[in-house]
Amino acid sequence: MDPGCGQAAAVHHTGRVRTKLTKAVFPLLILAGIGFFAAAGIFGRTGDGAPAERPGLEAVQPVNRAEAQARQVTVIADLEPGYTGTLRLNDRAIPPAQLEPDDGLNKLMFRPGEGKVVTAFSGRENCAEVTWWRIELGPSSAGAPYRWCFNVS
Repeated sequence: MDPGCGQAAAVHHTGRVRTKLTKAVFPLLILAGIGFFAAAGIFGRTGDGAPAERPGLEAVQPVNRAEAQARQVTVIADLEPGYTGTLRLNDRAIPPAQLEPDDGLNKLMFRPGEGKVVTAFSGRENCAEVTWWRIELGPSSAGAPYRWCFNVS
């Protein structure tokens, strides 16, 4: 074959071109997959736990109007990084010392128990309220609290 026809490279192919192409494309596919999962995590929130228009508050549990099965439910307000706040349950302020450890997840978590301001949920509607603010701005910068209610049976 005439090397000037453009076919010589195909006839004398040693696999190096394909290997280099594979090495270049594979990492790009990995990065695209990571980007897809990151975008799904950011844009894929359902908003069931808190209104999407409330910056700083990612979710709450139990979700608003939920029917919880056990009396010892954990109330959670999941805050975005850089935020802190306070939690109230059935119009009682939860002291910071009674919040559950969050292991750095930036969540305000409260589980009723003996010796706490709420020892158990009532069988009727229970309402929680979270007030949050950016740490560097302090509590005076907090907006309107978010209130949600749920039933425990």
